[in-house]
Amino acid sequence: MKYKPYHLSAKPAPKHYATISRREQMTSDDAGDSDATSK
Repeated sequence: MKYKPYHLSAKPAPKHYATISRREQMTSDDAGDSDATSK
C-alpha cells in the first residue's frame, strides 16, 4: 500500500494534542488541575 493511513493519522495527532495541551494549560490555570485530570 503506497498510501499509509497511519502516517497521515500520526501527523494530525500531535498537532491536535498540542492545541489541546495549550488550551488545557490555560483552563488549568483558571479552573485548576481538576479540569486537566477530568479530561
